[in-house]
Amino acid sequence: MGLADLHIHTICSYDGTASVPAVLARAKKIGLNVIAITDHDEIAGSLKARGLASKYSVEVIPGIEITTPEGYFSVTPPATRPHCLSRHHGLEHQALGRILF
Repeated sequence: MGLADLHIHTICSYDGTASVPAVLARAKKIGLNVIAITDHDEIAGSLKARGLASKYSVEVIPGIEITTPEGYFSVTPPATRPHCLSRHHGLEHQALGRILF
């Protein structure tokens, strides 16, 4: 069985402290097999990590932590379809769902 961390922020998020390559290198170093980059309201880090993942032998699940009036929620690919984005946040996030999923 592998190890995973499904809530990681990069410097693409206002509260992140590490670059995407640094996150991937650290994940590999500590033995993580799977990570999800879930920066706040931003998918650039997630997409960059997905593109670099094979270099670090780490599987990357694209994700995002979306800010809402009620707080935050993290979104990663659901088992079937990205209904959670469009249902909770309107049509403008359907395009985001197509990118993530």
